[in-house]
Amino acid sequence: MARRKGEPKKNHLVSWNIVKKIISEGGLQVRDLGLANLALGGKVLWKIFSNQRHLVSQVLIKKYMHGLSIKNMEEGASHKGTTLWKLCSQGWKFFK
Repeated sequence: MARRKGEPKKNHLVSWNIVKKIISEGGLQVRDLGLANLALGGKVLWKIFSNQRHLVSQVLIKKYMHGLSIKNMEEGASHKGTTLWKLCSQGWKFFK
C-alpha cells in the first residue's frame, strides 16, 4: 500500500539483507533483482559475441556497437540507449 501525502515514513521491520537469505537461515529467499538484471545483461552480451547472426545481436550491433567495436562499449555507452543496452553495458565490466 502506498504512503499517502502527509503521512510520516515508517521504519521497515526487517532489513533487505535478511529478506534475501534462504529460508533455512531465517530469510524469505527473495532474489536480488540487481544481480538478476546484471545476469540478464551478461546473457545478452554473451549472445552478441557468440551468435552474431541472432536477431537481437544484429540489432544491438548495428544500433550501438557500430560494427562490433568493443571500444564503443568502453566509452560509457551506458548513458545512452534502451534499458537492455544499459544492462549490457553494466554487464560488460564483468566480461573484461
